[in-house]
Amino acid sequence: MHNPAAVISQQNKLDEQGYGDENRALVLFEYSVFPNYERYLRPDHPSYDSLYELKVDADGTMSRPVIRCAKWNIKSATPHQGDNGRVEFFECGLDKSSF
Repeated sequence: MHNPAAVISQQNKLDEQGYGDENRALVLFEYSVFPNYERYLRPDHPSYDSLYELKVDADGTMSRPVIRCAKWNIKSATPHQGDNGRVEFFECGLDKSSF
């Protein structure tokens, strides 16, 4: 698995998505999620976006009231392009953060 703390600046073979260990994860996002992903390609980017992991019920629907289980910082975003050169999706490395 890629180290999410290292910025990935080229396309690589896709890793299996999910948790690498309890403090790291690899996720895939569709192309429209990151309108300004270029900042992740710079090793000195100023700040990280965060994601909250939400609790879900046994059938996969979000539980009510909404409960935050974990906060994740996006450490890397690797664009993957389709046949026409357009970015189709992003492979992102996440590190767990305390909240």
